[in-house]
Amino acid sequence: MLFLGVLVLWARFDREPDYEGRPLSYWLDQNSTGEFENGVDKTLKALKTIGAPAAGPLVDELAHTDSTFRRYYTGLRSLLPATINAVLPRQKMDAPNVRNNAFSALCRIQSDAREQVPELIQLLSHGDKVVRVYATLVLGLIGPDSKPAVPFLEGIAHDPGLSNYVSEALRQIKKRSETGKSGNQNNNGEPAQPEESPTWIPLALHPSRCS
Repeated sequence: MLFLGVLVLWARFDREPDYEGRPLSYWLDQNSTGEFENGVDKTLKALKTIGAPAAGPLVDELAHTDSTFRRYYTGLRSLLPATINAVLPRQKMDAPNVRNNAFSALCRIQSDAREQVPELIQLLSHGDKVVRVYATLVLGLIGPDSKPAVPFLEGIAHDPGLSNYVSEALRQIKKRSETGKSGNQNNNGEPAQPEESPTWIPLALHPSRCS
């Protein structure tokens, strides 16, 4: 039985895409825990290089929420000695930071996340405004393959907290569809930004985060 269990685990990881000999799950774990053994840039480069296979888990993490168990577990770990904490599984950061790191990685992946357009469309109706902004910006970064999302984006364009982001996403989808250009840039080749940022949006949500 032990041999079979090892064989199943080996088969699972053997099928994972990798970067520099490390499987996708390794890089995703670093991105969600914030424990970057080789630096954040290396992790983001790995996820960008792996591309499409990384996009699904990252889109899922755009809507990550903190469970009650996590809060209790965090409190318990704070009471344990460092020697015990060192051997426990790494813990994900709190939800806002997990979401932000997922967004940062998706900024690099861009059009390789095209298969996740249906999931991103669903996130446009998420109860959290920040999640809706993330989904909107990622759809813009994907470009022409986000065309199915256009009616849904237009449907939320009246929301004053989203209107600038929706306008930017629609512009990117339509512009890149017409010109074939990629990247979230303005006419000067610089990262595009909404004209103004609602006060509840963290600075890290600006599209310049993707540069």
